[in-house]
Amino acid sequence: MPERLTPDQVRLIVKRDKDLSHKNLARMDLRALDLTGTHLSEANLSEANLTGVELGKARLRGANLTKANLSRANLTGADLSPDYHFEVGGDHETTYEFAANLDEANLSEANLTKCDLTRANLSGANLARASLVGTDLAGANLTAANLHEANLSGAILRRARLCSANIACANLSEANLGEADVRGTNLNYSCLSQADLTEANLGGANLSQADLRGANLGKANLRDANLTRADLSGANLAYADLRGTNLGNANLRGANLDHAYLTAASLAEADLSNASLIGANLSRASLVDADLGQANLQGANLTQADLTQANLRGTSLAETNIDGADPLHDPRHLS
Repeated sequence: MPERLTPDQVRLIVKRDKDLSHKNLARMDLRALDLTGTHLSEANLSEANLTGVELGKARLRGANLTKANLSRANLTGADLSPDYHFEVGGDHETTYEFAANLDEANLSEANLTKCDLTRANLSGANLARASLVGTDLAGANLTAANLHEANLSGAILRRARLCSANIACANLSEANLGEADVRGTNLNYSCLSQADLTEANLGGANLSQADLRGANLGKANLRDANLTRADLSGANLAYADLRGTNLGNANLRGANLDHAYLTAASLAEADLSNASLIGANLSRASLVDADLGQANLQGANLTQADLTQANLRGTSLAETNIDGADPLHDPRHLS
């Protein structure tokens, strides 16, 4: 590892050519410096104090920022994407990837707008109230990260790992979370309107009272998730796995649930009016007091479903299987 620079040496380099790439800046106090546009690729900034530092458009590819303090720092447009090394041996070439490491870094209230954090390691990082508008986090590791009240509108999180992260009260409107791993994540009260969650894994996630209006959850895994009082009006949940999911009091008005798996799901008091549930599997589901007015349940499976006090006026039940459904509240007389 290169010898650690002194503060005077750092200031001199920044003034001269702003090239601190591969330098050892571990545990240094860099708060007084303006590092805008500085080249810091593969620099060691572990445990460095960068509180409030200007790092706009800085090049931090493959940098080590483990446990660094970047609270309130400005990283607008910074490049934290992986760095690559190529090694030729014989008749083949080997590529080595060095992703930015921000493990357990403090980025609370930092400005990371439109940063490139592709495949970066942000596990356990504190990003509370940070701005990540339009930021590229594709393939990033955000396991157990704190994103409480963060602004991720329009962010790219495709195939990112967000297991056990805290994203409560965050803004993820129009974000791309396609195929992301969001298992066990807290998204309580978060805004995910118009977000793309196609084939995302949200098993066991807490989405209670989340705003998912117009979101695309096609083929998503929401098994055993908590969606109580969530707003899913106009959302696409076609072929989604909602087995054992709690959708009590949820707003699913006009949602697309065609061929969704809702076995043993709780939809008590949910609003499913004008929703499309063509071919959906609702066997053993609880639809107590649910509003299914004008919904399309053509070819759906309602075997042993509980439809006590459910509203099915104007509902399409053609070819629907209701074997074993509550016999005292057989819906056919309301069709």
